[in-house]
Amino acid sequence: MKKYIAWLVFACILSINVCFSQKNASQATVIYLVRHAEKDLSNAADKDPPLSDAGNTRAAHLAEKLKNEKISEIYSTDFKRTRSTVKPLADRKKLNVKLYQGQDYEEIKKMLRADAGKTIVICGHSNTLLPMIEALDAKPPLEKIDENEYDNLFKLVIQVDETVTVSAEKYN
Repeated sequence: MKKYIAWLVFACILSINVCFSQKNASQATVIYLVRHAEKDLSNAADKDPPLSDAGNTRAAHLAEKLKNEKISEIYSTDFKRTRSTVKPLADRKKLNVKLYQGQDYEEIKKMLRADAGKTIVICGHSNTLLPMIEALDAKPPLEKIDENEYDNLFKLVIQVDETVTVSAEKYN
C-alpha cells in the first residue's frame, strides 16, 4: 500500500511539472533590457569600476520600477557595474544573478529559449543592448545609446509564434 501511495504522489508531482512546463511554453516571454547604471570614473586606471553614488541610486530605482513584475531570472555580464545595477532587484526578488557573455548572442538566444514563458531582466552595456534586440529579431527603438545615457529600459515581448514587440521608456 505504501508503494502504491508513493507512486501515486510521484505521478501527481510529475503531472504538475509537465503542466507547468507546458503552461510556460505557451506564454509570451518578457525581457527587460537595461544598461548598467552610472559607473564611478574617479579612478581612470580601474578597468572594472563600481557604480557611482548616482549609479547606486539608479539601481535602487530600477528595483522599485520592476517591483511588481513576476521576474523569474536576472542576467548580467560579469562586471561590477552590471552586477551592481541588478543586485537591488535580485535582492528584492530573492533571485541569484546569472552571468552571460555580453556579445554572445547565440548563447543569449539559447538561454532565452530555456526561459520561455518567463519574465527576465538582462543587464548589459551601451554597445550590446541594441545589437541584442536585433539578434532577437526586433527593430531597436533607438539608433544608438550615448556613452552618458543610463536611463533606458527596453521591454521585449516574444510571443509563442516568435513575433517580437519592443518598447522603450526612461526610468530614473
